[in-house]
Amino acid sequence: MKLDVIIAATMLWTIYRKWKHWKHTFISYANRITNVTAANRLAILVNLVDTLVYTCISECTTYHDTLRKLDDACIKCANEVYARCQLRTCRQNAGKSLEEFQQMLKAHGTYGNFRDVTAAQYQKAA
Repeated sequence: MKLDVIIAATMLWTIYRKWKHWKHTFISYANRITNVTAANRLAILVNLVDTLVYTCISECTTYHDTLRKLDDACIKCANEVYARCQLRTCRQNAGKSLEEFQQMLKAHGTYGNFRDVTAAQYQKAA
């Protein structure tokens, strides 16, 4: 594994652990408040998240959908990094044909969420 892949995977693991902790803390906090409806929990959740996180959940209408979307976003992000790592470290096994290797590369590439990037987008990201 190359260093940048290891660093990215480590950062995502840290983000995932922080999200799990934050979620557990929030649920514990929300459960301690008496007479709270699901709509009120959603309002409390929206008040406590960062603006970047809010852009991810702004279209959710229920508390449970919001938590599910946040979970999915965190887990999907970690899975994309893993898929990209698998693609980068993929090697042709002895005795396997080139066509089989090509099919394996395509399979790994579909999970990495690769997309075309313009020169301007590349410059902005760099």
